[in-house]
Amino acid sequence: LPKASPASAVSAKNRRIKAKSELWNLEAIGAYEAQQYGSGEGIAVAIIDTGVDYTHSQLRQRFGSSKGYDFVKNDDEPMDESGHGTHVAGIVAASDYGVAPSSLLYAVRVLDQNGSGTEADAIAGIEWCIKNGIAVANMSFGGPVASQALEEICQYAWEQGILLVAAAGNNGYGANYPAAFGDSVIAVAAVDENLEHPDFSSIWETNDIAAPGVNIVSTYLNESYASLTGTSMASPHVTGALSLAKSLAASESSELEEIMKETADKRSEPEVFGAGIIRA
Repeated sequence: LPKASPASAVSAKNRRIKAKSELWNLEAIGAYEAQQYGSGEGIAVAIIDTGVDYTHSQLRQRFGSSKGYDFVKNDDEPMDESGHGTHVAGIVAASDYGVAPSSLLYAVRVLDQNGSGTEADAIAGIEWCIKNGIAVANMSFGGPVASQALEEICQYAWEQGILLVAAAGNNGYGANYPAAFGDSVIAVAAVDENLEHPDFSSIWETNDIAAPGVNIVSTYLNESYASLTGTSMASPHVTGALSLAKSLAASESSELEEIMKETADKRSEPEVFGAGIIRA
């Protein structure tokens, strides 16, 4: 696999964001209103990525005795050495930064400290999710081509009821797999603070939904925080919103995806925004 979706404007912050208004992304998707009803309680969410810093004060209560699995080092300590996965995890479930801050997180490490990995590890990571009862899995990585084996495991995971959510890509136009596999994977494009299309967010016919992906503040390595940009950041907003929805409704995954699309803030140009901007 190519590197995880690149980020820009990296700025580690050794402080908490105190004002909710600074977290424009959560405001934009109605996360605070949604959290009045639920926050992902009891929903198992996998972050298939570079690992997660599960010692971070904003995240450690989201992990149980099993942290997940590290397919790069082949052990059960999937610690992040990049920062990318920790940032993604924070958008899903960090105490002050997450869409669904009561979700039960699992780190499934398939990418190394440089954000690179093999398709075989990605397949193994999805298989791990199937075997371990994961409800929603976030995949903020991808590339322009993919094997039939990766497509088949995504299809099988979807048939088993797992919601697979993936970044649509940062190349401006074209397919980014696994997001572009179609029905089995929810492809997430990015919007900026004006809820408009940023040039980097890939336009493609399989885009399902859009979410904030520019200057997103979240958790980072060594008890720090960072502002990152990319469809890698958009995808976990959808993962968090689906976790929140699953904690409130005993619906089939396909039904939740339809509800997600029906309640989206509608936009024209489905190849750009999919069904529209997610409303948690």
